Amino acid sequence: MIKDVESILRTLGVGRHYKGYELTCHVLRLAMEDPSRLCNMKKYLFAPTAEAFGCDERTIERNLRTLICRAWDNDAETMRRIAGYRLL
Repeated sequence: MIKDVESILRTLGVGRHYKGYELTCHVLRLAMEDPSRLCNMKKYLFAPTAEAFGCDERTIERNLRTLICRAWDNDAETMRRIAGYRLL
């Protein structure tokens, strides 16, 4: 599962050089372990990740938003394919 997350991020043009890379991998692993965590991301994804990395929940959210923007800029078609349904 770890390699899957890292492989997807690399495909989207996001590598280890990205400051929020490890945070993002952690959030994605938690979501993949239990997709129901996506129903309350702040409580079940952002808070545990912030605690594990000793930072603020807002930091987690900001890093994810930045990574998503970067991934869209790098490879929008792959983002659409990964989503599995039509995105704008």
